[in-house]
Amino acid sequence: MTFGFVVINDNGQVLVSSETRNLHFVGKADLYEVVRQFDGYGGLRHWSFRIQCNTTPVPFFTMPTEDFYAVTGVSNIGGGMWDIRVIRSGTSASVPEVFVFADPRGFTNDPDSAWGMQVFRDDGTAAFDSRR
Repeated sequence: MTFGFVVINDNGQVLVSSETRNLHFVGKADLYEVVRQFDGYGGLRHWSFRIQCNTTPVPFFTMPTEDFYAVTGVSNIGGGMWDIRVIRSGTSASVPEVFVFADPRGFTNDPDSAWGMQVFRDDGTAAFDSRR
C-alpha cells in the first residue's frame, strides 16, 4: 500500500484500515409492528423494526428466550428509513432488541465530539470515525 492508514494489533489482526469500512454502532431499532403472531404448532412471532440510516444497516439481535430467531429481511423503505424483519419460533411475549451497525457514512446525526480520529478511503469517504 503506497498511501492510507492501518492499525494492527499484537496478533497481526487489522483493527482499522483505510482499505475497509469499519462498522460503528448506529443505535437501537424501534419496534414498529407485530407482523404476525401465531400460537398453533409451536408458535411463531414476526416483527418489524425501523431505524434511520444512510447506508445499509447490519442488524444484530438479542435472544430473550431459548427459541430460534432470524433476520428475514432488511429493506430500504425510503428517505433513509430501513425496515428490519425478525422472526422467532415459540409463543412467548418476549420481544428481541435489535441493535444496528453501519459504516461511518450511515450516520444521520452529527458526531458526538469535535475530537477524535477519522480515516478516509481513497475516494474521500470515511472508513473509520472514532467520533461516532
